[in-house]
Amino acid sequence: LDYSDDAIVERLSGRPVEAALLYSAKAAAALQTLIRWPALRDLFEKTTVFALSARIAAALDDVAGEKIRIAREPHEEALLELLLIWR
Repeated sequence: LDYSDDAIVERLSGRPVEAALLYSAKAAAALQTLIRWPALRDLFEKTTVFALSARIAAALDDVAGEKIRIAREPHEEALLELLLIWR
């Protein structure tokens, strides 16, 4: 799908994204595209990314920098545990 910058910003309510949960490398690649999109950069500037595994985190190609957390085990419970202790 090919959305315009305005359409994506509208779907995100024009507000910065605080957290993103990644369950797959495909989702990580999609998020990487959004983070690198010039019109959206500000919305993802402070996003903390929570990945189900190191393999999924690696698919981000370092766009999340130090703001990435990886679940201790590759299952949803461990991923959501990270979200609960975040902040």
